Amino acid sequence: MKPKVRPTTSKVTEALFSILGEEVRGSRFLDLFAGSGAIGLEALESGASLVVFCEKLGMMASRIRSMVKEAGFAERAKVFRGDALSVLKKLKQEFDIIFIDPPYDSDLGEKAIFLIAEKNLLAPGGRAVVEHHHKNSPAYPENVELFKQKSYGETRLSFFRIIREDSKS
Repeated sequence: MKPKVRPTTSKVTEALFSILGEEVRGSRFLDLFAGSGAIGLEALESGASLVVFCEKLGMMASRIRSMVKEAGFAERAKVFRGDALSVLKKLKQEFDIIFIDPPYDSDLGEKAIFLIAEKNLLAPGGRAVVEHHHKNSPAYPENVELFKQKSYGETRLSFFRIIREDSKS
């Protein structure tokens, strides 16, 4: 049986990178629930200094490793095979951009946001982007702000940032 992967459409990918713009260049980028790896590869092509891919399916993680190597990005990429929440618990570095694309019929995006906030995995000024079904929006903790949403057909991108104590007036 073939694993079920729902790749981000080219329209949504184009919109995402248009919104992120120059923020990608030089960024530390986490592609959570990487699937085909297309988002992380686009980040590498857009000049991210580091992209960490997290994919649960071994076959897909191996494919991402091969594509990264073929494209000449092996020095700027890491691929973790494993459950996204388990990998998040082990990560110690901050990321400038975290892209979260869990299965639409799960609460994993929400759980990821809570864990990212708890572990301070988002760098100051960084943003997390959750791709989800347009009829559902993930819950988020009090120290996280939802500051933008864009819909593309059935898909919605929700943009979050951490509210830091030192930035409150």
